[in-house]
Amino acid sequence: MRMKRLLAVMAGALCFCSALLFPVQTQAAEQSNGTVTITTTVPETHTATLSITGEGTVTVDGKTYTAQSQELEIPRLEELVWTFTPADGYELDAVLYNGTDVTGKLADQSYKADPVYENGTEVSVTFTKESGKESDTEKGTGNSGQQSGGTSSGKDSPKTGDPSDIYPWMITFFVSLSAAGGIGLISVKKKKSESD
Repeated sequence: MRMKRLLAVMAGALCFCSALLFPVQTQAAEQSNGTVTITTTVPETHTATLSITGEGTVTVDGKTYTAQSQELEIPRLEELVWTFTPADGYELDAVLYNGTDVTGKLADQSYKADPVYENGTEVSVTFTKESGKESDTEKGTGNSGQQSGGTSSGKDSPKTGDPSDIYPWMITFFVSLSAAGGIGLISVKKKKSESD
């Protein structure tokens, strides 16, 4: 009997904590008959800010942008490829994605971004005028230069709302819950064997 109660408590705690880990936006609307209806809305797109310095275009999700600064809608939870194309007489100088320099991670002047699950993505690209007829190696902007690019500190900026950090906490929680359940089960069996 105690074991069934212990398992029921553990199952209830697990369900409650799982609900806390995955919050959703909800709206409540009281109807005329006194009942309350709760609905939730998951957006299909999120807003992002694109800033372009110099002359060139940015293409993402099949759309090309040329304005200096603008907001755009990007699909939720899709891995998008951002392509940066300098205008004639210009070259790609730098790309910042959410404050992190990703210039060294570009492949054919394109950057494949992680899926977006919230508003606020910021992309900043700088195109500069080409200088003379130097080779890519001398300019330091060719593929070899881009591969060694990136942030000088070697650290990425923190990402607000990044879900990857929740997994260690979830694992710790479930291991702790399992350990507590196992200790409780052993203690119940021990008490039962002592009373027999």
